[in-house]
Amino acid sequence: MKVPTHSTDLRYVLGEGAYSKFDPTEEELKMVDQMGDFYTNFAKFGNPNSPGSGSAQWEKYDVSKRGRHFHISLPNSQMRNEYHNGRCEFLAEIHKNNKSYLETFYGVVKKS
Repeated sequence: MKVPTHSTDLRYVLGEGAYSKFDPTEEELKMVDQMGDFYTNFAKFGNPNSPGSGSAQWEKYDVSKRGRHFHISLPNSQMRNEYHNGRCEFLAEIHKNNKSYLETFYGVVKKS
């Protein structure tokens, strides 16, 4: 299963990966088109949605619904309610136990 990490979306916008070569599959080329439409529409109209496309609509951000987000996927993108469910609790646990990122993920403790 492929999951995105920081800056992996750039390959779908710029056609190149920030840290790796991008040799897109047919499905990934569809994603390139979809991402290009979102970025172009937002730059031209201030709205990423394609008017009259019949596809899912990217809702405006609402501070009272902080977890609501637009999940970009093929064949259908959609609005969802929980963004990275459980991730904040995990990070809070790290902070509570005064552990560093390196210690948590790699067992490395920075020595003074």
